[in-house]
Amino acid sequence: MVPKLEKRNLDLKTDYVNNTLGLSLKDADILKLLKKARYDAEKAGARKIRVTVPCYRVDVMHQVDLVEDIAMMFGYNNIAPRWPELITFGGIDRKTSFYDLSREAMIGLGFQEVLTFSMTDKDTLFSKMNLKESKTIDIANPMTNRYTTMRNSLLPNLMGFLSNNTHASYPQKVFEVGRCVTPDKNSKTGIGESMKLAGVIAHANASFTEAKAVLDAFFINMGVTSELKEGAHGSFIDGRIGVLLVGGGEVGLVGELHPQVIENWKLENPVSGFELDLDKIIEKNSKYNR
Repeated sequence: MVPKLEKRNLDLKTDYVNNTLGLSLKDADILKLLKKARYDAEKAGARKIRVTVPCYRVDVMHQVDLVEDIAMMFGYNNIAPRWPELITFGGIDRKTSFYDLSREAMIGLGFQEVLTFSMTDKDTLFSKMNLKESKTIDIANPMTNRYTTMRNSLLPNLMGFLSNNTHASYPQKVFEVGRCVTPDKNSKTGIGESMKLAGVIAHANASFTEAKAVLDAFFINMGVTSELKEGAHGSFIDGRIGVLLVGGGEVGLVGELHPQVIENWKLENPVSGFELDLDKIIEKNSKYNR
């Protein structure tokens, strides 16, 4: 192939140069600096300069690229620094603070934090958890059958963690704070996101009472008032499950995992667990949603 050695023209507004660099250069000054940077340039009207870009300057694609060369020719050290007109101060979002405090509270209660994949499969989310299949966010062209679906719950992954660590000593107490997604017709993207907290306890005497005691301590530490009412869920034993309420709204579940779920995950010890929607707790608590 024969290389293209054609020159090209690029119009440069002198006001753009001065506004970008914070200078007050005249047209003649800018022309002089451009020629110093090996450009051919000439005036092309009021406050406008036509610059001829050499064929070898393939890096010049926009006015700002020319301004950079002008700044180098002018000398960066000759440009007086100035504070931005708008000064903002960063800070941690209230939600993020709540998530971090939730992690600290769980660690203080003797739990170990784990991080699992956001991608999973429907067998993990439904079949192994003794649940009927519902709508999920699926990948259109998955590379593997193991990762086809975005998780809508953290408990299945925690059960998978226990299943992969049956060789470890008991009791095992692990938790995770992570984002889950579900279909949401009211969302612009069609996806609803929520940050959740889930924990599991596995040992020979794991019970509803133990898991509930953990959550009572968690809510006290977080300064949140909670209530408990009877409920039902396929992953938990009937009569040993409770629905957690904050501000009158449901925010999670706590109970003993169903024997079928424990068998599906090839576990030999009873497991109690819980899952909370942290975003819903924040919405119901004025301390954190301001």
